[in-house]
Amino acid sequence: MESKHVSKFSKALQGQFNKDGKLTGTGEIKYKNAQNKITEDDFEESIVNKDSEDFKFDIFAEALQEIVIEEEFEKMQNNFCEKYYKIFEDKDENKLEYTKIFNEYTKKTEEFLEKNLQKRVKQYKIDDFYKMLESKKFKMDEQLLDTLLDLSDFNNFKEMMLDYKRSKTNKKQAVQLGIHVKKAPKDKSGKNIDSFEFLENHFKKGKKK
Repeated sequence: MESKHVSKFSKALQGQFNKDGKLTGTGEIKYKNAQNKITEDDFEESIVNKDSEDFKFDIFAEALQEIVIEEEFEKMQNNFCEKYYKIFEDKDENKLEYTKIFNEYTKKTEEFLEKNLQKRVKQYKIDDFYKMLESKKFKMDEQLLDTLLDLSDFNNFKEMMLDYKRSKTNKKQAVQLGIHVKKAPKDKSGKNIDSFEFLENHFKKGKKK
């Protein structure tokens, strides 16, 4: 049975990168209880010293934040879901092929993030970011942190695929009922009509005929 791929981002967040940038054993996620504090001196140093770890980390973190909220990242995820969503079923039992698809998603997403991150932060090596992640993750936006950790979370991945499948099913059912999903119907004044109101008017017109 194929083992699940763990992304470099998740490994780094769990302290599995040593000072030489090589992977080590399993570490614990401690960002919720991080005791480190940013002092005023640290902040001033990061401003004047562009080679400081704080400065480098902030540059990488800001670039990564921009990448994950952009349309290109969402498009990459949607394209992947579109390719495989029909295979997934809302059952406790997991098919063997789920692991293979999960590994493909993790590697694809990791490569996408690395490639775009290195494009935006050309002055530093991405390995520097990996080395700093475990000790400085408390500085990151919590939602971004969860996104990186989710890259190696199979259950979250499976739920994402099932959510996508549900959305496709709901859209198909809505179209069959006469609801235009992408653009809500409008009244004569141009105001959006509630879906239930639209259906009610739709059936009333049918009765008059």
